[in-house]
Amino acid sequence: MDEQKDQVLELELIMEELLLKYEELSMPLPEFLTSYWCTRMEEVLLTCEPPSKEKMSQLREIGVVIDG
Repeated sequence: MDEQKDQVLELELIMEELLLKYEELSMPLPEFLTSYWCTRMEEVLLTCEPPSKEKMSQLREIGVVIDG
C-alpha cells in the first residue's frame, strides 16, 4: 500500500510540474505535448522499474496490452 501512495504522490508532483511548465511556456497544447511533455515523460519513464512478470500477467488478465 505504501508503494501505491508513493506512486500517487510522484504522479501528483509530475502533474503539478507539467501544469506549471505549460502555463510558463504559454504555447499551444499540441506544441507543448510534442516538445516539453514528450521529453519530460521520456525522462520519467527511464527512472521507472519495469513491471514484474506477475504484474504483467495481471494486466493481461484485465485486457491491458503493453508493447515494448
